[in-house]
Amino acid sequence: MRKSVIYLLMGTVTLVAIVTAGILVVRYKSEPEPENLSALYRDGAKYDTLTIRYPLDETLFPPEIIPPTFEWEDSNSKSNIWLLSIKFQDGKAPMNIVTNESMWTPRQQQWEAIKKRSLEREAEVIIVGISRRITTKILSTGQILIRTSKDPVGAPLFYREVNLPFIDAVKDPSHIRWRFGAVSSPEQPPVV
Repeated sequence: MRKSVIYLLMGTVTLVAIVTAGILVVRYKSEPEPENLSALYRDGAKYDTLTIRYPLDETLFPPEIIPPTFEWEDSNSKSNIWLLSIKFQDGKAPMNIVTNESMWTPRQQQWEAIKKRSLEREAEVIIVGISRRITTKILSTGQILIRTSKDPVGAPLFYREVNLPFIDAVKDPSHIRWRFGAVSSPEQPPVV
């Protein structure tokens, strides 16, 4: 009889642990739906500042450029998931993406869609910071405008790669490199 009570107790404890772990995994690991997060955003409302480091506001991308990495700094330390909402002037639904990092690089297919929908027209990129624990409240926002040019670069670029601060580069010019390559290549251009 004593063994059956111990087994029953161990089984109950194990079941409670499994159920608790399952609830925590579902609550903290499942991604919130982008459309639900997007519905929380209100133009003109006051939120903490989110600074988009790259691309800069009003960046004009050439049509053949590789996907950029969007990077931002969030002033609200409680933000740990972000919604990127890209609104286009074509009247179609915005592109919404949820990410766990303060950077995002579009997949090639996404980038092609962004370039097509922003060709010679502005697209508004809004990044919204949210806490995974409370996904019903926006903590921070930042926004920029981007567009894609119809005119290609059409030739490789020849440029100089210099260490910063510039005073250090002048002191030791051996670290200055000249590179030559196309903006359409995902590989770093070779040193020439």
